Amino acid sequence: MKQLLATCFFLVTLTVSGFGQSKLSYYLPQDIHYDSAVPTPRQFLGFEVGEWHVRPDQIVRYFELLAESSPRCRLQVYGRTHEARPLIALTVSAPGNIGRLDAIQTMRRALVEPSLEKPNTAHMPVVLWMGYSVHGDEPSGANAALLYAYYLAAAKGQEIDDLLNNSIVLLDPCLNPDGLGRFAHWANTHRGKNAISDPNHREHRQPWPSGRTNHYWFDLNRDWLLAQHPESQGRLKLFHQWRPNVVTDFHEMGTNSSYFFQPGVLSRHNPLIPQKNYDLTAEIADFHGKALDRLGSLYYTRESYDDFYFGKGSTYPDGQGSVGILFEQASSRGHAQMSRFGLLTFPFTIRNQLTTSISSHRAAVAKRVELLDYQREFCESALDAAVADPIKAWVFASGKSDRRARKLVHLLHRHQIEVHSLAKDIQVGPITFKAGNSFLVRGSQSQYRLLKSLFEFRTTFNDPVFYDVSAWNILAAYDLDYGELDAAAFEPGLVAPLSLKAQPGGIQNVALDKNQPFSWMFDWDSFESARLLNRLLDRGVRLLVCGTPVTVQLNGSPSDRSFDRGSVVIPRGLQDLPFEKIVSIIEEEARLAQVQVFAIQSGMTTKGADLGSPSMGSMRPGNALILVGGEVSTYEAGEVWHLLDARLGMRASLVETKHLAAVDLNAYTHVLAVSGAEKALAEKGDALKSWLKKGGILIAQRSAAQWAGPNLLGLKAAKPSLSKKGRKAKESKKIAYADRNKMRALKRLSGAIFRSTLDVTHPLGWGISHGEISVWRKGSTALLPSRGEHKNPMRYLKKPLVAGFASLAAQEKLANTVAANVEPLGAGVVVLFADDMNFRGYWRGTERLYLNAIFHARFVAGSGRPVQERDTKFQDH
Repeated sequence: MKQLLATCFFLVTLTVSGFGQSKLSYYLPQDIHYDSAVPTPRQFLGFEVGEWHVRPDQIVRYFELLAESSPRCRLQVYGRTHEARPLIALTVSAPGNIGRLDAIQTMRRALVEPSLEKPNTAHMPVVLWMGYSVHGDEPSGANAALLYAYYLAAAKGQEIDDLLNNSIVLLDPCLNPDGLGRFAHWANTHRGKNAISDPNHREHRQPWPSGRTNHYWFDLNRDWLLAQHPESQGRLKLFHQWRPNVVTDFHEMGTNSSYFFQPGVLSRHNPLIPQKNYDLTAEIADFHGKALDRLGSLYYTRESYDDFYFGKGSTYPDGQGSVGILFEQASSRGHAQMSRFGLLTFPFTIRNQLTTSISSHRAAVAKRVELLDYQREFCESALDAAVADPIKAWVFASGKSDRRARKLVHLLHRHQIEVHSLAKDIQVGPITFKAGNSFLVRGSQSQYRLLKSLFEFRTTFNDPVFYDVSAWNILAAYDLDYGELDAAAFEPGLVAPLSLKAQPGGIQNVALDKNQPFSWMFDWDSFESARLLNRLLDRGVRLLVCGTPVTVQLNGSPSDRSFDRGSVVIPRGLQDLPFEKIVSIIEEEARLAQVQVFAIQSGMTTKGADLGSPSMGSMRPGNALILVGGEVSTYEAGEVWHLLDARLGMRASLVETKHLAAVDLNAYTHVLAVSGAEKALAEKGDALKSWLKKGGILIAQRSAAQWAGPNLLGLKAAKPSLSKKGRKAKESKKIAYADRNKMRALKRLSGAIFRSTLDVTHPLGWGISHGEISVWRKGSTALLPSRGEHKNPMRYLKKPLVAGFASLAAQEKLANTVAANVEPLGAGVVVLFADDMNFRGYWRGTERLYLNAIFHARFVAGSGRPVQERDTKFQDH
């Protein structure tokens, strides 16, 4: 009986009768009257905010109603998500300001363009960007946005008039509608009549991949700088139209926390951000503290979070002369949940977020002139910092194909960074940069600080603790040739107007009515080549791949042309389709991909192997399986899915790890496994090995690769040796309890850039012109070496660190170790990568290795290319 009573008491404490506090008066300031012509959220939704989780479509429609009912509001759609949901911003200000938004934008340009006359800021409105719920399963922000929008549209009185007369608010209620839609559906689906606060209740335990990420499972809060997704691209366009003075970024954290707002950890701020930014952040924080004190809410301000990585929503603005502010609310992850502070309800989390939304607005208006003047000073001081920098300009190119360099130019333009073409050839170290396909970026521009963060190779830091990555250098990510020009090397004569004339695609040199070619060929030197190859295979075109360099005679021309390893051959004689149809397909797809295809006169080359040589490999369509779910890394799996589906146009099946045991692998050509997939691979066991021996291709990275080495290939470990200095660095020391987190950080690789050698004659390195490549590395994953050096086409350098933080012991542990294994297993092949090859969708250099693994790894096993030592027919003859 006592046990039964105890159980009943426990259940009662975990069950909250009703949902409590769901009244408008609970949230909004009580000493203000509201315009009855403006609909309340409840009048539209049919329930009070906090009783249910609002969906993205409900948010959009309510904001449309506000724009229709209030002269203070103007709504715009600034983009669409991957799932075609609208991305909206509600511009709110006094009606007089709303009527002259274009004029205000024009006036504000003088704040960020030092060449213009300094404006009189005494009568300029301050601009706030209020951004909510970039992580979809952090819903208190998006729900608070409804209430804040209502407050701005409907509140009456002198205070709101003063706020709106002196400010313009860009209210973005949900930066990630796709993720919020997933989460709201989950939380609402499992909401009962009574809120269950048990942390084990299904409502509080989302299924994989959760609602945090966007459609392709990317963290959009890390995409401000990288801009790989439509959500970020649309947001950046609107951001730079306004260059707001204050940017808020509302998040949630663990249930057992309280509430956080910046300034954050002072020792971990990025040194490129001026001290004045931190001073203003701290002064604004006083407004939040006083507002939360009135509620009795707990909070903290100088721990846990930092302002180092420029790609986050609260730090990117700091590189623009804005003041970015991060807010983190303890999450109920549903409607109510028990925490160490007691019962945490969804309405409570919403109220905190609304409270600091209003305090942010009040602070921005109170410090309006100081914020406006700071933005102008920021841009002026950026020019001064550029003058003091010994590097005056950067020059970059991507070798024979300038595709990656052009893509970088487009990315820089999204950030309003000025780029020029190189006016004449220049030698920087061992590299000659050609005027025709090289670009130059001068440091002397108002975006100097953002530019510097993208191009610098920093390896020394004040604090080894990082909330996010410690390096994100874009030149390394795009695998570009680059040079730094000092005052002696830079001259104005190197600067030419930017030219980005697109390379024409299609067949270059054949007429349909004569000189029918023997074949067609195109280079394997860009992502676009991979996309064209995939499209041709998808349309039934038969292809060969050059396993060796060749020089051929072009059709209808005395000219020769050289093609490197990996170049693609389209033999006319092997096609099942009529000649005219083949020509039509090639022309159409090559134009779409902007790839030049050349007609070849003969199968007999003028140099190298002939086109019927055993060194030519036959291609076949792929059918890839990507392991997802369970313990698999959401981010890494999403990167692979996005690469194949959204960018390459390749069909790929997403298969849950829990279902893999029942899947017939013979239906697939590739299994793609990222971190966390190793358990599912192990459970597949003998069936996986059998599939590999019959010709399957396994591509695994990080922990999945670490499992596959010994378990599939039988690789054995060799103990690494550290130098005396390295051993000393590794030795444990007596440390104070208070320093334990810092000591853990010294041992942790939180995200740095390492350099590795690459065998460009190996299929993994085809299409890459130089023998070194930068990789992004996190953690301590190390691969075992395969037997035979040709099976280890990538190794870290002896001194591998390029940028970011890594302890000396970590660097020495990884020095000269294997970064990639490629080893046959029967007719199949196992490709192992130590690192994330597609990090955040922008690591253009190593993504080419991943594509080579997909398209060319099978030639290593001899299943696509007749390797002579394995070709028994060749040997018998």
